[in-house]
Amino acid sequence: MNAGHPLPARDTSWAAPLAQALAAPPAGPAWWTVSAPAVAPAALGGAFPEHTGVVWAPPNGSGWVACDLLRALPRTEDDGGAWAVGVQRRLAEFTVTGAGPLAVAVLAFDPRHPPGAESSRFGRDLVFIPRWLYRRQGGRGSLALGLDGRESPATLEALREALERWKRLLDAPRSRTGLPAVLEREELPGPRQWEAMVNTALEALEAGAIEKVVLSRRLRLRLAQAPDPAEVLARLAESSPHATAFAARCQGAVFLGASPELLVARMGGQVRSEALAGSATEDDRLATTKNLAEHALTIAGIQRTLQTFCQACHVAPEPRVLSLRHVRHLKTPIEGRLRDPTTNALQLALALHPTPAVGGTPTTRAREMIHRLEGTSRGWYAGALGWIDARGDGAFRVALRCGRLEGSTAWLHAGAGIVPGSRPAAEFRETEIKFRPLLAALGALER
Repeated sequence: MNAGHPLPARDTSWAAPLAQALAAPPAGPAWWTVSAPAVAPAALGGAFPEHTGVVWAPPNGSGWVACDLLRALPRTEDDGGAWAVGVQRRLAEFTVTGAGPLAVAVLAFDPRHPPGAESSRFGRDLVFIPRWLYRRQGGRGSLALGLDGRESPATLEALREALERWKRLLDAPRSRTGLPAVLEREELPGPRQWEAMVNTALEALEAGAIEKVVLSRRLRLRLAQAPDPAEVLARLAESSPHATAFAARCQGAVFLGASPELLVARMGGQVRSEALAGSATEDDRLATTKNLAEHALTIAGIQRTLQTFCQACHVAPEPRVLSLRHVRHLKTPIEGRLRDPTTNALQLALALHPTPAVGGTPTTRAREMIHRLEGTSRGWYAGALGWIDARGDGAFRVALRCGRLEGSTAWLHAGAGIVPGSRPAAEFRETEIKFRPLLAALGALER
């Protein structure tokens, strides 16, 4: 025994297996998952601000937090199908202890149009296998660590420090914070520009060039100081009981929101999607001719795509009403069973995105009109966010009711579907209503 130099204390906490993995790293890709304290994923939205990360927080209290890039999986130039299969194969390369790894994906609305300077962080697809993955499910928490077998001593030391941070974060979640005051608001476009945009779209509709196009607006807020993303995300999650709260951090800025719309979920051979189109306030009639026509276009677009993958596609006979805090939507569930059981969730998401609910139809013409009239890249707004595992299962939500935080500036996004019968003033009010969830989460909702 060396009495003059005592050995470091052995980690006996819940994180001990991960500490042991870092002390004796593997020779190849490996993934460990251990039980950990249960913490609401939305409360971890500000964790590790120096790293790329994504938070997924459904309303049932489950969800996950992916942090730091173990493997970046950039999209190739093909149609996405072969690339999506490759993403799933990369997940299967790990030796797994406990629950297996996920790949996390944030898909841009239109990656063909490069982002401008103001949205450069959020204009391209982001797909990666995370280094750390915190999960909460059924009231239980877990933390996973991925290693690729080639970590340097410096990297391993940094991961040990990160593990200590995870222990502090999960053992004693930090307290809530306040929100800064709003100093300035700017609408882009304003009412007159919006009217001109909508009228141009209506002319194209009348000429038969398109059947529907979804136009969007932005709201810029200058705040007294940078808000805490975890506080904003937690407030969004609390006020959105029928939506999945999400956040994606990249290069120090955060894209976040609360999506009420499922793009696609794949579990085994079963596929679920939903048409969410046609909106009204509590005071207005929802089942109008205009809203029903807009809704039918979205159903047809989703059904047409899923029928290429599924043996049978079942569409609910009547739309349901999804009542949110500030607005109601027509919603129709759509289900199918895969013809080829190897088709994975990412392949389905790439095929469906963007649906007529957020882009329009025909897709290519609607996208071209959006780019021409809006004059800037949407980035991740109206894109898709979700996950896929090594079995090919996964789920993706449409990135709605969202915005991005960059220092003391917040950019909010909202859109409205333009079809025959649309009126510029009514569609403008719809976008104002759709800004409200994030405005309320920022403490900036005018009363």
